[in-house]
Amino acid sequence: MELRTFQIDLDSLEEIKPQQLPFNVEAKEAELEYFARSVIKLGGLLRIPVVERTGIESYRLIEGHFDYLAYLKARELNPDLPDRIRVFIMEKDNSEAVQTQLKALKDLEPSNSNNFKSNDEDNNLKDLQVQVNSLRLYIETELKRIGDSLQPFLNPSKTDVEIKQLLEDLRAEVAELREIIPPKPEKINLLSASRNELLDALIESGMKKQYANAASQAIEYWKDSGRGLTWTNLKKSTKKGDCRITSFGEATYRKLQEIAEIK
Repeated sequence: MELRTFQIDLDSLEEIKPQQLPFNVEAKEAELEYFARSVIKLGGLLRIPVVERTGIESYRLIEGHFDYLAYLKARELNPDLPDRIRVFIMEKDNSEAVQTQLKALKDLEPSNSNNFKSNDEDNNLKDLQVQVNSLRLYIETELKRIGDSLQPFLNPSKTDVEIKQLLEDLRAEVAELREIIPPKPEKINLLSASRNELLDALIESGMKKQYANAASQAIEYWKDSGRGLTWTNLKKSTKKGDCRITSFGEATYRKLQEIAEIK
């Protein structure tokens, strides 16, 4: 049996309703944009979705929903991407074999039951990392595009007017790029900040209230202990022992270091 791929128009795929998706789109929004940025950088998808023919020029997506939605997102961000996508087409003669392999792939996926369940704090950190990676990828792509725009300057045939226009275009692009890079927030001083100021800063950074309260308790503990509020002492509150603060773990400690200082 020959396994072939085909290029099909995006418009030929049937519309996918939210209830037909194997995941919640809103919960995957940051991950979709991150993956979309990588699609833009490469110019296409590495993993190929599987579709089922429903008509002469119509298809239904049966596997690869995340990749497909990421590609649509990539086209929103960069309309220059092709309006066609490469797919495997499941036909009558290969349907059973395709379904068998899809089932095998799902059976081989790591089972969530064999892993420790991620808490809200871990999920928040994962989402933040995805957003940071997505922004980094976007900036990298934009810088490359600006670098490519500089190539005409190496062409001696360009007139002064053309070079002046290129410079103006580049300045506009750089200004636009600077606007999307968030300014580095000023760190809060744990020694002088009030409890409410600290809680507000932690929650604003994306931390759940439960972990923000735990961080505040750890800080107050060391302030009142007479042994001093230091990063070394705060670290002790993440481990088992007399200094342990419930819900104050390694991830909360690292997040605290990102947004706060002790001086």
